[in-house]
Amino acid sequence: SKHHIYASAAATCSDKSFKASHVLSAMGKSDIELKTVIRISLSTMNTLEDIDRLIQTLKEGIHKYARTH
Repeated sequence: SKHHIYASAAATCSDKSFKASHVLSAMGKSDIELKTVIRISLSTMNTLEDIDRLIQTLKEGIHKYARTH
């Protein structure tokens, strides 16, 4: 990744087919929310700079998506 940020559209334990998170489903999330969720994992090895870069990159991606849809 250009930004060295890696995210997933499903839980790490899921197989290749998409299955909505049973946890989010139990929380009452809508179908659209279940289909558009992303998973981001952090660890104690991440720095505040890593988090800041993640937030900035997410903001840029959201703005770019909003302009095209």
